[in-house]
Amino acid sequence: MLAIGIAGTFPITNSRAQWSIVVFVFLWYPHTWLSDVRQIVYNCSLGVCGLAIASELGSLPLRAPTQSVVVFVQALTSWLFAFVIPYMINPDAGNLGGKIGYVFAGGGFIFAILLFLYLPETRGLTTDEVYLTCGSADFGRLTIALRHM
Repeated sequence: MLAIGIAGTFPITNSRAQWSIVVFVFLWYPHTWLSDVRQIVYNCSLGVCGLAIASELGSLPLRAPTQSVVVFVQALTSWLFAFVIPYMINPDAGNLGGKIGYVFAGGGFIFAILLFLYLPETRGLTTDEVYLTCGSADFGRLTIALRHM
């Protein structure tokens, strides 16, 4: 996304910058006819973290409700972005054009830091150990006392 933002900074008359935006968008977005290559690039980003985290960290009794909430929030935010992004790109409204990549790169950077700080490491743990880790509210590198809230 940062590359799209940088390419969008160049004037619209620069055809190389415009073509690079098209290439970067097609490489990142997975739901098109070159889905195998694009899916690899998409899966290396934060796009798939929500479903993986919900399936790993949700306790067994709450796993189905947790995943349904995650899917609902993902659908809601997808609708919100699909509604707002055209206004952000449009020259009559937000006039960001390709510079919208900066917005998504900044958001991705912030969420990557939050994921790094708040999510517990589950590598090598059994399901019971993950349940005990999340039940004790020791989330990753920061300890949060959720029981006292």
